[in-house]
Amino acid sequence: MSFWNCKSDAQLRQDQCRCGQVKIGQTFVPRCRAFKNAFEKIDAQVQTNKLWWAFLQDRPDFTTTVQRNEAEEHRAINARPGFCYLNGKLVPGDQVHEYIAVSYVWDSLKVWKEWCGREVTEQALKIAERLSKNTTLPLWIDALCIPQNDDLSVKMAELAKMSDIYRGATLVLCLLPEVSLEASTTVAICNALMDNECYTSLQGVDIYGSFMFATLGEHTSLRTLFGGRWWERAWTFQEAVLNLQTFLVGNDEQSIPIHSVFRLADPIQRRAATIGPLVPTMGKPASFWDSVSKMTDAPMPVGDAMSCVWRRDASIEHDMVYSLLGVCSISLVKPDYNLPLREVLMQLFESASSQGDYSWSIWCHGIDHDEEKEGSSIVPTPDKVRYIPYMSITKWQSSKVGPIAAKPGADKGILLPYRSTGVVRWESLPQRLPEMVKLLRTRSFKNSEIWDLVFGMRIGLCVDINRNVNKKTLEADDEGIAGPLLDLAMMMMEGSCSTSQDILDLAGEKPQTETLGFSNFSAMAAYIWKKDQNLIALTSQGGTIVIPENSTERKYVGSRIHLLPFEYGGIKTQGLITPLVAFVSRADAPFKASTVGVLIQKRGSSFGSWQVRRMEFGG
Repeated sequence: MSFWNCKSDAQLRQDQCRCGQVKIGQTFVPRCRAFKNAFEKIDAQVQTNKLWWAFLQDRPDFTTTVQRNEAEEHRAINARPGFCYLNGKLVPGDQVHEYIAVSYVWDSLKVWKEWCGREVTEQALKIAERLSKNTTLPLWIDALCIPQNDDLSVKMAELAKMSDIYRGATLVLCLLPEVSLEASTTVAICNALMDNECYTSLQGVDIYGSFMFATLGEHTSLRTLFGGRWWERAWTFQEAVLNLQTFLVGNDEQSIPIHSVFRLADPIQRRAATIGPLVPTMGKPASFWDSVSKMTDAPMPVGDAMSCVWRRDASIEHDMVYSLLGVCSISLVKPDYNLPLREVLMQLFESASSQGDYSWSIWCHGIDHDEEKEGSSIVPTPDKVRYIPYMSITKWQSSKVGPIAAKPGADKGILLPYRSTGVVRWESLPQRLPEMVKLLRTRSFKNSEIWDLVFGMRIGLCVDINRNVNKKTLEADDEGIAGPLLDLAMMMMEGSCSTSQDILDLAGEKPQTETLGFSNFSAMAAYIWKKDQNLIALTSQGGTIVIPENSTERKYVGSRIHLLPFEYGGIKTQGLITPLVAFVSRADAPFKASTVGVLIQKRGSSFGSWQVRRMEFGG
């Protein structure tokens, strides 16, 4: 393998290899040699994935009373399809015990024809005929089984139970022409390499090295696989994450378990983030890889689902919400294409909040202010989330808030719990980032706290970055790489240091120093930073927050800083106060959240009790 910048890794002595090294046990081995040894061992043993119908061999045949009863229980849990395709005709869904659900992208130029008393696409009929050659199970294919020429209410009824249809299927087949024998073999080898001790040693510490291991050096078959239109459609998200028995299937029936593909996305996403949102990685932007890396088994928080779906496309913008049904706990959302999108979004977030899921509000941090005053001006919308290149590596989880009676609040907005940290007592002048860093240092903030205040929401908290590059949890008051991390980010923003491959792959030159992986996170900060952005620091009785300057030029003294219902989801360090998530509400608009950011708590401070009011999110 010649993708490690070594002219001939088979002939060079170890001290001549210029591709960096990986620690295996207590010794260091050149990355090229470690990869070659691991690849040759795995390549001789790996087996191509089975074809999809082979996975049906162990399914129950429903010949015993016990198996039949289990099937009935399964049917009772999930809503049944209205119809399924079997032997060239439609059969009622309540007459089938098992079925295969099919996910695919509709042809851009649809050809319609009359079939079984309804209009269907010629594409769907060909798919049904093709798949039926290898199974006797009924098939559920939307363009055949959902009436396309009936009134909208019929389609809405089927749309509402789409998640149950995919969840209740025996198999889900996702049809991608890009799936080939080569792609199937490559994915199998990549997964085996990711189980190898070499990859485990590189993971997190060496972003470039782990990326090259996990992708066989950006293998062309992977680039082709991820280049398909299927990955770009909103509805395919729901269809891919609801059923553990889901497979990507090519035109020649080559099959790849979808979780094997999802596993590759994380190291690719890390690499994409380090080279910036403007430079494609394996042909795709950073936001695409961020989307795929968040695809996990349902159920998932709304905030994570937004990361997946809202970087995709939909023919009807409402589907950006309706494709989340069944994946997230949003029971208040009822499909209705006649509603304005704004109302559908408010319905989504109100429904999530009523279930104790506030993760959607994390996205407010990355959205610019605008002038709308209808109670949702910085509530996340698909078009705004699409252009946020990646989510923070820090995991925030919704806090558990007991039943609280809602108090009077805004006329429009979303019911949201919050806790007051007090009135803003000090406000800095608007300043560029270098001046803000100097100011915070003079006010005794540590480098790790400054990083968290400015970049914690978009890149990740310093404690998590330290853990990534050190593979250990720091002790309290141990700054780790915080100083170099912050200083290098500012140098990159000012142009005194480049974001070249030599800087991003410092581990390739100095592998013995694991912490050198921090340069990748400095680059992430530099890529997303707006050079003309002014910052303002605000301090209340409870802590300090740093926010972007607002064009309204109003003062914040007298405003309040409130905590959002989030808590840190990572490993906590004993004796270390974990940053919190907060928003600012102005004195002249107490029920409007004007900005969201990380709050560094004052030691010994306390907060008010939880309140629930209807809050607007505005500029």
